[in-house]
Amino acid sequence: MRIFILLFLLLVTACNKPSQTTETTSGSTTTGILEADVTTFAEAAKQPGVQIVDVRTAQEFRMGHLPQSRNIDIMAPGFENRVQLLDKEKPVLVYCAVGSRSARAAEMMSGLGFKTVTNLSGGIQAWGSAGMPIE
Repeated sequence: MRIFILLFLLLVTACNKPSQTTETTSGSTTTGILEADVTTFAEAAKQPGVQIVDVRTAQEFRMGHLPQSRNIDIMAPGFENRVQLLDKEKPVLVYCAVGSRSARAAEMMSGLGFKTVTNLSGGIQAWGSAGMPIE
């Protein structure tokens, strides 16, 4: 029973952490994936032409989202087809609740040829905790 509990806790912990294949915004990556804290993400969101994508469910999006973001649910069928409608040359900022789904989305988007994808470390929870605006 103890082993089961330990395995369960390890699984839950692993699911709440962003992918380890990304780097901080202080370094560049060969894949074009960046990991940004709230301050860096907010500054990037001010840049002209940036695309902000919320990869949570539609219900989560309706409960509150970052200004100027669009909802493309990573768990919904057709996610890859829907993100293909974005401009691959322009920077994409992605976020979710805590950073796990958006890290996975960033990896997928990079694999699809997006030049620069930035994941919000800590997701919308970190954003809101920092007192940033939520619509």
